[in-house]
Amino acid sequence: MTLRTTQALVVALALSFPAIASAELTLKDDAPHTRATHLDAFVVAGFFGYTHFGLGAWFAYPILPDGFIKPWNDALFIEAGGALERYSWDWGTFGVDCSYSWMRLTPMGGARWSVYLTPEWAVFATAKLGYGIGFADNYECGGYNGPASEPSLSSFEIDSSLGAHWQLSDGWQARFEMGYFGAQVGAGMDLGTVN
Repeated sequence: MTLRTTQALVVALALSFPAIASAELTLKDDAPHTRATHLDAFVVAGFFGYTHFGLGAWFAYPILPDGFIKPWNDALFIEAGGALERYSWDWGTFGVDCSYSWMRLTPMGGARWSVYLTPEWAVFATAKLGYGIGFADNYECGGYNGPASEPSLSSFEIDSSLGAHWQLSDGWQARFEMGYFGAQVGAGMDLGTVN
């Protein structure tokens, strides 16, 4: 288990614990369910190597509304979206300071498995693939100051994350997530149900 995955698991469990302790569990509700297609918007901040901030969105469509673990109240979604972020990176060796800054657009798609612990709380895990497209902005190193050409700013990306949804009101949820993009905090709305 990687450090990021461990951090994400700790955050997801910490966010879910108060609700689990005080609410009636729905984890073993294996009755047939309808699930809504869903749109989440989020802000993101990350400090794992590169400092970055941005905005993003996820669209989710339930492909298995009753999940695949029959005793559990779970569901499997296809989820697609991504984020636009501002990155910066500073380093120095032997008295030479270098810094990069750039914009990056990263569309991704994959699966989200949600487990509904209580009527208000669901925890989830995601697995996604995507491609980050970097737009160079500025590069300073050893007296040079100009357009960035290195490092390569575009690449294929693999994401795994853990998070939680909290029901704010009928059709509206808050979303907390830790993964490839860093810490994501946002809100979303149901768009329509799928049987």
